[in-house]
Amino acid sequence: MKAIADLNRDGLPDLIIGGDNVELVWYEAPHWSKHLIDPSTRSQSGSAVADLDTDGDPDILIGTHWYENDGNGSAWTKHPLGNAGTHDIVVADFNKDGRPDVAMRGESDSPVTLFLQQGQGQWSTFDIDPGYGRNGLDVGDLDRDGWLDLAVGGIWMQNPGGSGADLASKSWAKHTFAGGWPQYAAVRLIDLNADGRLDALLSPSEQTGEVAWFEAPADPQQEQGWVKHLIHSGVNSVHSLDVVDMDGDGRLDVVGSEFRGDKRLFVWLNRGGGEEWEAHVLAREGLHQTRVADIGNDGDYDIFGHVCPEPEACFGTGPVVLMENQAADSSDKVLVFSKTESFRHDSIPDGIAAIRQLGNQNGFAVDATEDPTAFTSGNLARYKAVIFLNTQGNVLNSSQQAAFQQYIQSGGGFVGVHSAADTLTGWPWYIRLVGAKFASEIRAAGLKMTVVDGSHPSTQDLPNPWYFELEAYNFDVNPKTNGVSVLLNLDEGYVDGGTMGSDHPMAWYHLYDGGRSWYTNLGSNKADYSDPSFLAHLLGGIRWAGKLGSD
Repeated sequence: MKAIADLNRDGLPDLIIGGDNVELVWYEAPHWSKHLIDPSTRSQSGSAVADLDTDGDPDILIGTHWYENDGNGSAWTKHPLGNAGTHDIVVADFNKDGRPDVAMRGESDSPVTLFLQQGQGQWSTFDIDPGYGRNGLDVGDLDRDGWLDLAVGGIWMQNPGGSGADLASKSWAKHTFAGGWPQYAAVRLIDLNADGRLDALLSPSEQTGEVAWFEAPADPQQEQGWVKHLIHSGVNSVHSLDVVDMDGDGRLDVVGSEFRGDKRLFVWLNRGGGEEWEAHVLAREGLHQTRVADIGNDGDYDIFGHVCPEPEACFGTGPVVLMENQAADSSDKVLVFSKTESFRHDSIPDGIAAIRQLGNQNGFAVDATEDPTAFTSGNLARYKAVIFLNTQGNVLNSSQQAAFQQYIQSGGGFVGVHSAADTLTGWPWYIRLVGAKFASEIRAAGLKMTVVDGSHPSTQDLPNPWYFELEAYNFDVNPKTNGVSVLLNLDEGYVDGGTMGSDHPMAWYHLYDGGRSWYTNLGSNKADYSDPSFLAHLLGGIRWAGKLGSD
């Protein structure tokens, strides 16, 4: 077993480690001093940490015993709970009497057992049908009636409500939300799409399959109303699931680890509403039981787990590892925003991938989103620059606009790519930030541009003249009228359809309202994002706007 809790109440999360016929210990942060709780425990997986005696400090539940914390983790009293399968354990107040109760189940089609706390160390016990599946248990109020329900694999059990006697005598109705799901399943109940309803996340815990989440309908009892959303296929034995905001973008992400097969530790980043997921493999350790928490109190989530030396021998002496998230240590982070209202460039995914690669190669972190709710003062303050990558239309509401304006006024950086000039065209402040807005399109087989200022980071490595393909804009005004410094100029003699004459800016920069703004009219085409000259141009603009490294 692995668990994380502040056992001595010093404000730092401590690490708890136990297993099958081994000692139960905790390691005190920050120097990881070892403290013994019990010289021998008998539990393979099931554990929980909660204030079971409601005295204000965390206690430990492992198997069918719980350990009473004396207040600072220096002494522990062991109490029996009763007999039950112990592979999965959750703690919650199922009868709303103010006392924590316990639900647990074993591996082999065992029923869920409820332990209802009666006070003064007494517990009443009863089993709940169905005895379904082999792994997985979670708790949440799925039907939003105020009574906590349970999920086991692809079904959920509806709490009938009432006192302890009522819960024991009444039937817990079963509802299927993921028919045909493998018997071996880890499950988490969480509102992944922020619609106010608990959804269900599932993974194959001890066999091959897929990770998916099931979107809850307004009435979760309508079994056909649950909608499946695939996160990742072709995984093997993802025994543990955690749901947290790993990258700090305001959306819930998923962490899971295979302990068989390729033994990959995954982070699946939620790129918007749970519809698009980006997989990252952090390690190939074969972690069997992971826990995710901000262990260092540094503002990000770390991962704690046990390395399975062999798939069928996960309860021996394999090492326990702590993986520290370095995201909070990087002060250089940019946000790519690519929401569109009507017309959409098919180069957007290529642009996001290219900017991520530039970040990896040049020491800055990259978040990407199409969700305008990311535009809050608190969230934007985390970024050195915000990149409007081929955005189009009215993509921010008034409160989001206000947060973005405050971000720039506080010294933030703006990078506009191509149709960023066809975005928020009814907002004068934004148009002045960009420098000009779209008037008409010039489509040509090739563009010829002159480098006006070769000393800027975004132009210092460009050929002069620079020949480029496809699309350019005519603008409503010459951006010089808004005080910009021009970097590139278009040769209109080389194209048809130009309306601005010999002074036709294509890229520029300026200081604006407390922040920095850089814009390029290039970047409409998928091929642009594999062009070394354009990537050098874009990288220089990001560095300058965000004041990343040397600008």
